[in-house]
Amino acid sequence: MSETLQLAPYYHPTTICLVDDNQAFLRSISLDLPPDWCCLSFLHAADALRFINADASRAPLAKRCFTSDNSDPGNPTIRLDWQVLEEEMQIADRFAQISVLLVDYAMPAMNGLELCAQIRSPHIKKILLTGVADEKPRCKPSMPA
Repeated sequence: MSETLQLAPYYHPTTICLVDDNQAFLRSISLDLPPDWCCLSFLHAADALRFINADASRAPLAKRCFTSDNSDPGNPTIRLDWQVLEEEMQIADRFAQISVLLVDYAMPAMNGLELCAQIRSPHIKKILLTGVADEKPRCKPSMPA
């Protein structure tokens, strides 16, 4: 079975969303990212979820303006809808679309897995982090006889 590599035929800046209940960690990670990267930080998972899901109805630009026609196998065609592209250029917040979510696992009220499960957009790449190691042993240590 062969896989088709899908690359966007264009590039435009997007936004990275950082979610962690530790303000110091959010500040430090945002300082480590390149200064020209757009990042939004949230201390509360519920606030991040509301923001992310508010724009989940708009499909990525590639899905809206490019179509392929494979009806003639000898002459496959990719079509560009210039009107959709022109409309996209008029949207002031088009670069605010979130493409990557970097989220802490261990947070109060809603953990990182629960947040990821409730995100409506299938186009957001999710990275789950944790700084907490399990301190409990997985099995009882054996006692010498």
